[in-house]
Amino acid sequence: MPTFGYEVTESASTPIANRFFGRPASSNSSGTGDSITALINWNVTEKVKCALYDQSDDSLVAETDQRETGGGKVWATFNFTTSPTISNNKTYYLTVWSDSNVNLYYKSETFHYIYRSLNYGSWPDPHGCSDYDTANFCVYCTYTEDTSESTSFQGSGRLAFGEGNSGRLVVS
Repeated sequence: MPTFGYEVTESASTPIANRFFGRPASSNSSGTGDSITALINWNVTEKVKCALYDQSDDSLVAETDQRETGGGKVWATFNFTTSPTISNNKTYYLTVWSDSNVNLYYKSETFHYIYRSLNYGSWPDPHGCSDYDTANFCVYCTYTEDTSESTSFQGSGRLAFGEGNSGRLVVS
């Protein structure tokens, strides 16, 4: 399945207790969102969830399930509660939020991200974050690519196929 975001394991991390962070990412095709995966360090009782925001208007597109089954430094996958439509070349924010002592990993580099300090609870819409540019967070979205192809023809309604047309389909 295709993904978009940052899938590299890094060593720097930041706490996300009652704070959420997001990184912009764009898909290379259209489809349906399946999950968001983040590189985090967490314990068993800590709550973590993710959300997808539209970068163009900061609106909440979809959120994931909440998990409480930590286990150290892991790539944790969070399934969308309702599968969002992913649009080709549209930029989204992939965000991660926790209620307590959880760390999110990142690469320290010049890279745009969003951040907001907010008590853990319901995702705000719009996100209301501030913009920063010093970290590339280890988070990505997995989606099922739309493979349907639709082709439409306009013409007189006559189709020809065969010997006289060298085996080609001709629409007129």
